[in-house]
Amino acid sequence: MRRTLSCLSTLVKIGRGAENVTEAASNALLESLQMHGYCYVQHPFIQKEILDQLHRDSRIFFERYVTDTTAAASRPATMTTRFKQDTHQQPVLPLSPYELESIKSPSGFRGYHRYVGASGLDDAIECFSVGREVEHPAHLREAYYKLSGWNEEEYKPLISRQTPWQVLLSHPSGNASSPGTDTFMADYREMMLAYFDLCAEVSIDVLRHISCGLGVRPTIPQGGPDPASGYDLDFFTPFHNKLDFDLQAKYYPQLGQVTRMNNGVEIKNARSAANPYGAKVLRRKGALAQPLLKEGADEAKGDVTIRLDTHKDLSTITLLAQDALGGLEVWDDEDEKYVAVPVLNDALLVNAGLFLEKWTGGLLEATPHRVRNVKDGSSRCSVVFFCLPNHDAKVEPLLQQDENPSLDAQEGFYAGDLMPVS
Repeated sequence: MRRTLSCLSTLVKIGRGAENVTEAASNALLESLQMHGYCYVQHPFIQKEILDQLHRDSRIFFERYVTDTTAAASRPATMTTRFKQDTHQQPVLPLSPYELESIKSPSGFRGYHRYVGASGLDDAIECFSVGREVEHPAHLREAYYKLSGWNEEEYKPLISRQTPWQVLLSHPSGNASSPGTDTFMADYREMMLAYFDLCAEVSIDVLRHISCGLGVRPTIPQGGPDPASGYDLDFFTPFHNKLDFDLQAKYYPQLGQVTRMNNGVEIKNARSAANPYGAKVLRRKGALAQPLLKEGADEAKGDVTIRLDTHKDLSTITLLAQDALGGLEVWDDEDEKYVAVPVLNDALLVNAGLFLEKWTGGLLEATPHRVRNVKDGSSRCSVVFFCLPNHDAKVEPLLQQDENPSLDAQEGFYAGDLMPVS
């Protein structure tokens, strides 16, 4: 049964590291995931000031650099150790079409991507994805492709993409009195990478609490759990030790705002750092633009616009930082309708993904959720961290087959079998 109640019934404080895992917090976390489909967690690394700056600077990135929207959010000055005080108030230059094309990611991973929204009214969702910062990203996934029988020349170009920070770090300053490169991009990069590391730590601690709540124990040489041992708190850790995760800043433009650019002309194979010879095909789009909200929409009568349709996350767990406007809804089995998820500004929302559902044999179901337009059709910003297993991690139900015969037919699989090639 999934029943969404107040935020107080879904808030759990968890500790840092295996030594601070408690049964009380673990059981509360599992109960919330089972009953409500999500859980808010407070962790020593999670601070309101960090989340505020994360949303504020992500809005600046999209509104002033990507979509050139000048109505940026207000920016109160806050500061933490690794997250610098906001000083970015100088004039800026929007990213050029060349720069946007250079940071674009066809798969949506490691770079800029524009999703088609669910409203059917020329909706769009802007996204910038950040992967783990390593010199050779292909090393994170090549073991899986070798196991799957791919030739190196087939998979290597597809999994070698770096997050295109170099393009952003070279963006020129818009301040005539201070020529050179735009300092905001360096600060934004530092903040996103620091937040990536923060979420990686928090997600491993969440998985430790899930292991405890599930009662996972180490196996003995003859097979099966060892009843004399304690909980195997790091059961999930080896499956996620490559930290091959995906951090995405997402921006939902204000309803009614024009989303198509360049006078309705889409350039295919446009000039970019990867394609210096430029466009090969021009294709005329349809109408230049449409408002994102139908006239006369009445929310009181249920006439609302869905920005991101119902889906389950392809992750083990997902950590979400919503801005104060909210917009996330989860399915309530008892009332048979979608209900709004409350917003907490000093906690991260955790929901189960498809890999955790497979590992637990459906005991923890991946959460069906969607995103709807917020009050007054305002723009919305969220930052989502997808905790993904290693591509070569073998996903098998935790329960022993003799304990649950229905699992006999469920075969294990490699996590990469479900993931897009990127």
